[in-house]
Amino acid sequence: MDALLGAFSKVMGYGSASAGAVVTESVQQGAMMTHAEVSETIVRNIREIARRNKEGLSAPTNEGLREGIYYGNEYCEALLTLSARGDPWAQEHFKTLYGQGAFYHGALSSKYFMHVKEPMSPSGLAFNGYRIAREVREVSRALDEFSRGWTLLDCGGTCQLAYLQAIRTALGDRKFDVLLTGSGPTPLTIYGFDMTTDKVNILSRLLREEEIDSPRRLGQIVVINNAESYSRKHAQGEAARFISICTDATKGQERYVALGFPSEGLTLEGVGMFLLEEYNKQPIPVSDILPIDDALLPLSDEAKANKQLGKKAFIREGGGKVIAVWELDEGKFQEFQHSPHQREFIDSLSPLGISH
Repeated sequence: MDALLGAFSKVMGYGSASAGAVVTESVQQGAMMTHAEVSETIVRNIREIARRNKEGLSAPTNEGLREGIYYGNEYCEALLTLSARGDPWAQEHFKTLYGQGAFYHGALSSKYFMHVKEPMSPSGLAFNGYRIAREVREVSRALDEFSRGWTLLDCGGTCQLAYLQAIRTALGDRKFDVLLTGSGPTPLTIYGFDMTTDKVNILSRLLREEEIDSPRRLGQIVVINNAESYSRKHAQGEAARFISICTDATKGQERYVALGFPSEGLTLEGVGMFLLEEYNKQPIPVSDILPIDDALLPLSDEAKANKQLGKKAFIREGGGKVIAVWELDEGKFQEFQHSPHQREFIDSLSPLGISH
């Protein structure tokens, strides 16, 4: 990345310093879907997100990077690649996003959403946290914007997006819009860090936690950890863990898809190898992604910058281990779908991570 930044600096005279489409057709009437049908829809959605992500990055082009969902670091590098070739759109786009700190805290092209504020963040904005603007009523149309423009998000946010699109299909646009309107108590929220604890996030009320060692089921959200020392080596890294969706629950052949994975999925062993590869990369310098004083950010441990882990050491540090499993609560969701008072029903539920 340093070489790319240097090339960009020469082009721009700038000092150096990482969505896939889901189902977007209008869903006027709810489908009253079974739990299995919802799970299959979630799987289709996350696979499409992953496919479009890989498609956009395989050979970055001006047109390709104008849509899709990406990690901040990988989008930064793709724009720098185009900038080094003299692409004026990529040069200007990089300059704008870098100046906004978007490669650090995320960004999206849609005007329907606002970035969640986070006072403790160096940039003042939450890490890849978005909430629909208060005045927005056509929530379904706003959700479609994730498929029509570019978005910098994370693996947890893309899992939420896949779930929300499936819930929309089950409810239909009208009910979905009413429940997740910007002025209501559960405005549409995409924010990986509050998926199970924030009462504003509707998913926190509809998910349930599963035993880590229980058999996998299609559509489950499965969190897989990197080695314990990853975050000390990669303070600005995006692979401390992957929040994925189980796309094949066949015993002994389970596969998972997260943002950045191939759309056909990876086995648990494959996810572990992916995480290990991310661990063994060089840390990303703070100045590559955020134009603020380094003292405001956690810094990578320089002593660990060249640290390499083998497979055994990676496993000893907990790498490749499943640390959490969540899924749509079948009973709650079926009652939710059929309830004549869905607003009241949702309001009666507590977030998964908060007890009464």
